[in-house]
Amino acid sequence: MKKRFAIAFFPVLGAGLRFGVAIFLALSLAACATLGNRKLADLDLLQAEALTAQDAGGQTGIAARLGKPQSEIVFSDGGRVWVYSYVRQTPKWQNFTNVGFLFKAQSNYAKEFVVYFDRTGVVRKWRLSENSAEEKTGLAYQLARKPRDEATLAPDARDRGAQ
Repeated sequence: MKKRFAIAFFPVLGAGLRFGVAIFLALSLAACATLGNRKLADLDLLQAEALTAQDAGGQTGIAARLGKPQSEIVFSDGGRVWVYSYVRQTPKWQNFTNVGFLFKAQSNYAKEFVVYFDRTGVVRKWRLSENSAEEKTGLAYQLARKPRDEATLAPDARDRGAQ
């Protein structure tokens, strides 16, 4: 029944409306890509301070809030470093146009939470960092970049081996 409805419904739509529906579906499928711990996306500086406070439970409290870390480093003295990360990449609107290959770009957002525990599981140090950037990868952007010429480099950056 659904198949007959779809077949019967789409011919009624105008060509412009069919195109709009197709664009909407394409954009919703390619909206953004995420990788890492989604719980970290909502963590802000005040929450991180509360989570790492001396009475917050150390490793147990952080594991309860954020889950298992993406990576863990264990030191010979029994100390540990846990690393949580989250990355979101969102394509720009121009990627979905006829000239998208020329002006392709995306927004990148990354967040990382690093915690150092002593051998008893108490938080000793931590860091929460965020980074946002726009990456332009289209052909026009690549052609617009000037190649790095040795004459334009600062004297300190030149290869001194040839002197």
